[in-house]
Amino acid sequence: MAWPMVGGIAATMAFNIVDTYFIGQLGAPQLAAMGFINPIVMGIISASVGMSMGTSSVLSRALGKGEPDFIRNIASNSILLSFLISVTLTIIGLSFNDQLFTLLGATESDLVLIWQYMIVWWPSIFLIIVPMVCLGQIRAMGRTGLQSRIMIYASILNAILDPILIMGFYFIPAMGLQGAAIATLLTRLITLISAFYYLKYEFDLFNFSRKILSSFISNCKTILHVAVPATFTNLITPLATGAITAMVATYGTNAVAAFTIANNVEAACRITFFALAAAIAPFMGQNIGAEKYGRMKLAAKYCAYFCITWGLFLALIIALLAEAMASFFNDTPEVVEIATNYLYIVPISYGFFGLVRNITAGLNGMGRPLPGTGISFTRAILFQIPFAIYAGANWGLVGIFGAICASNILVSFIAYFLHRRILNRL
Repeated sequence: MAWPMVGGIAATMAFNIVDTYFIGQLGAPQLAAMGFINPIVMGIISASVGMSMGTSSVLSRALGKGEPDFIRNIASNSILLSFLISVTLTIIGLSFNDQLFTLLGATESDLVLIWQYMIVWWPSIFLIIVPMVCLGQIRAMGRTGLQSRIMIYASILNAILDPILIMGFYFIPAMGLQGAAIATLLTRLITLISAFYYLKYEFDLFNFSRKILSSFISNCKTILHVAVPATFTNLITPLATGAITAMVATYGTNAVAAFTIANNVEAACRITFFALAAAIAPFMGQNIGAEKYGRMKLAAKYCAYFCITWGLFLALIIALLAEAMASFFNDTPEVVEIATNYLYIVPISYGFFGLVRNITAGLNGMGRPLPGTGISFTRAILFQIPFAIYAGANWGLVGIFGAICASNILVSFIAYFLHRRILNRL
């Protein structure tokens, strides 16, 4: 189940890289505008991932119990719920766009460029949240390969549309930032249509009859029980990363550039752990529904073995190639030195981070999201930020990098024993 998701997640990352590349060709002002837009986009994506996790968790458990009527109820009402949330966010965004971006530090000239993108993006929020929920339903059915193919095809389509709509092509005028937004809109629309087709005609999940819609309120409560904590869990890590970035920024522009390079390498190295987390959530959900607790304990054990072994292997490879990878992105000596130091230290903890990610995803799949949120909060807020402040004051950048590594390792032990205790209680 995890293996196909590697391609899908890699394709999604490529989606963002392609957008950034072509917008960067327009100039620094447009790229700066996207810098303001990205936090808002990531916040909405976090909400959509939370909704997807909530729906996937409830569906996978119902599938394990063998409750086809309840599965259709949840699948249909989750689409309606995600659409209503999207409309609400659209109204709020269009009403308070300027105030929101002014709070982020945007100037009048920035707002002009930001509006070019957001005037298309705000009304199309439903094309982000609803498809994400649909893909979560496909994943809950165990069809991660199908989800991955849809994600890959969407990324290819985006890569084709971006240069055409941003730069112009023959009779199509160059639309700049607005073209990037339209390309994203069209790509998400195709994703939604594809997901709808499979959910309706292959899985027979959709039924918007009065009988099913009458259970809308109770279904919403069931979905949001997992979706709300999962959304907070997804938001915690970006907040902590922002705080660490602010600390690194005190050491100068080269330090921030090096930190950015290291984060790009890190994102690629974590794909396998994210793919495994995408698979373990429905696996745990289906098996807890079927009361196959022995399989759940075995899966947890094998995930732990894999994460630690694969993580240490990655750390060794990265250590051998650290300087070469840093130099590939930028050849400034100070940037290379700082990025190399990061890649010597933090990757030691990648496997432990992967273990925490998989335990959190598994708990969401089991319908127990609050322990996962607590684990993520402990790692990012209670450990990582205070450790980084103390270590940075005493040992500089190397201390900050060591704090990131130490917090990942320490929290993985807490998460592992808490998870084992929860499984033993079943």
